[in-house]
Amino acid sequence: MRWNNYPFVRITLVFILGIGTHEVLKTKIATPYIWILAAMVFAAYAVQSQMAHRRKKIMHNSMAALFSFLLLGMLSAQIAEYTHKPSISHDEIEKVTWYTLTVKSKPSPTSKTNKYRVVIDRMRLEGKWIHTKAEALLYVHKKMGETLTYGNKLLIKGHPKYLENQKNPYAFDYALFLQRKGIYLQDFLNEGGYVKLPESHGFSLAFMKLQLADYFEKVLEKFIPDDRELNFAKAMLIGRKDDITREMESVYASTGTAHILAVSGLHEGIIYLLVSMLLKGLKNGKLRWLYYGANLCAIWSFAVVTGLSPSAQRAATMLSCIIIGQYSGRKSNIYNSILVSAFILLLFSPNLIFSVSFQLSYAAVFGIVYLYPKLYNLLYVDNKILDFFWKITVLSVATQLATFPISIYYFHQFPLLFPFTNLIAIPTATAVISGGLLLLITANLGIVPIVIGKVLSIWIGWYNDLMLWISKIPFHSLTDIHLKVIFVVMIICCIFFFAHFLTTRKLIFFNVFSVVLVVLSLLKGYDYYNYSMQKEVVFYAMKDGTGVDVFIGNNCYTNMLTMDSSRLTEIKYNVTPARKYHLIERVQDLEGLGIARDIGENTWIQMDGKTILLLQSLDGLPENIESLQIDYLVAGKKIQKKLPELLPGLQFEKLILDASISQADIDKIMQEKGQKSMKIHSIQKDGAFVIRI
Repeated sequence: MRWNNYPFVRITLVFILGIGTHEVLKTKIATPYIWILAAMVFAAYAVQSQMAHRRKKIMHNSMAALFSFLLLGMLSAQIAEYTHKPSISHDEIEKVTWYTLTVKSKPSPTSKTNKYRVVIDRMRLEGKWIHTKAEALLYVHKKMGETLTYGNKLLIKGHPKYLENQKNPYAFDYALFLQRKGIYLQDFLNEGGYVKLPESHGFSLAFMKLQLADYFEKVLEKFIPDDRELNFAKAMLIGRKDDITREMESVYASTGTAHILAVSGLHEGIIYLLVSMLLKGLKNGKLRWLYYGANLCAIWSFAVVTGLSPSAQRAATMLSCIIIGQYSGRKSNIYNSILVSAFILLLFSPNLIFSVSFQLSYAAVFGIVYLYPKLYNLLYVDNKILDFFWKITVLSVATQLATFPISIYYFHQFPLLFPFTNLIAIPTATAVISGGLLLLITANLGIVPIVIGKVLSIWIGWYNDLMLWISKIPFHSLTDIHLKVIFVVMIICCIFFFAHFLTTRKLIFFNVFSVVLVVLSLLKGYDYYNYSMQKEVVFYAMKDGTGVDVFIGNNCYTNMLTMDSSRLTEIKYNVTPARKYHLIERVQDLEGLGIARDIGENTWIQMDGKTILLLQSLDGLPENIESLQIDYLVAGKKIQKKLPELLPGLQFEKLILDASISQADIDKIMQEKGQKSMKIHSIQKDGAFVIRI
């Protein structure tokens, strides 16, 4: 491969490296340098082109240009963060008395509320109105009976709040997930305290796409009567998945067919194939421009009709770059075309690189482009019908091979029956998309849409029943698989080198594949060894009380076994991820641990020379407690009022205040005489505390 034919492969990868560098280092570059560094990008290439005849200088100039794109990636990430993050600080927002917002989405129902995506226009701070354009989430309690619509403007008494980041290790950080989408604030409306303001939609692409999606939804509701099948069709065709039950979501995920629910590359690819087949005769003639133009119009029209979701925009942009590349005659340069689309998307929205759907979309496309032809050519099938199923099987295997390292990293499961389930899922997706578009076109043609809707309903019902049956087959998927980033990278390398070996038959690629596989196995084995020898204590950030896990080898000892059932959900999302990460096989009560004993209502832990006292009450403490050498003193709300008089007499290395003690209470404790120099960790402020022994 000659790198000169693939400039955007280098440019995009270096640009992504720049975004990642900003994420790690949190670089801050002064605004005046933005234009200087942007100019360097073009200047470096100008110098390179003028000095191309001097071979010794080409590498130097190329490196200068790539370094400029590295800086451009860092700058883009910084600008995106600066643009989306509210200009008002955490302390200032507490002083806001009123604010106005505009609703920018349909309601998304939760168990007790309707969730809306809104834009905060103004905030009243210290008697003055401050203009802002901060995106936020607004939760309106269902008991209010208020349903908002796109474009509604509200004047709300009070202030929004900054989203709190996850404080527990390895747990999903929902706040970070939203922040990378440009959302930093949220608010809850439980009762009055707001006024509706006059509104005017004007012309808005966002409003237009919402209206189109609403119309399409009404058409589907009219002709597909069964709720389960209707919800499936709405998810596939307009990206509205809120009504799909958790049971069915789990079924689709465990069978490896969840990807067909999101309006993405698969759907746009089906539209492209349908239009290509219809206009096949124009591809190589004088009207070839019409062939490629019709494809561009078709994929973007479908994206708009289905609500122009981020995944649909991404897929349409990617396909557009490929189509334009094909029209230019550079068919062999498809990798360059794909990465041009990635560069364009990331230039305007750098945080997309952290989006799971973005990563999976591009991984799937590279799987199709790179792996599909290599796997398909391994077997020649003469029969057209069998060849059709062979193509679908290879397509499924290629996309799964390309995406499974990323999928396992995020979702920790791998469907074992995906070659079979996708033999059904891909034709179903084609049928639903084709039928859905026909339904939209023929909505006013009497009995025609009724027949189409009935056929779609039967097909989707049959598909759902089959997926339900498959999901009940024992060992249909592997679960609780946890991979580190380095393992994901190494698995991707293994796939690449082995696929290259199958194509070229060059032993060097098989040797490299073998070496990477051996190193991966050794590192994973070393990881298992470390987990079997681990000794760690974790104090979690829980709503009220001290949640403690003591990890010894593959066993976990905890004080959370006896918690009431109302806290099981909190444990599931805040504690369970850490236990799975540590490969825990058995969870036992802390009382069963030989190195832990109760002292009244308190717990004393002595572990490899480290002592920990979980302080809940003064009752039962020994009279000579002042003489005890305590490494970590853990206190909660029950004891906080007595801490100021108790602390001066205790000997300890570090005080850990659990999440039940507010920041205001912590400040009071710190203001007490003699406490300012104390080593203290606030779980409420700083998150979970981990002791590695």
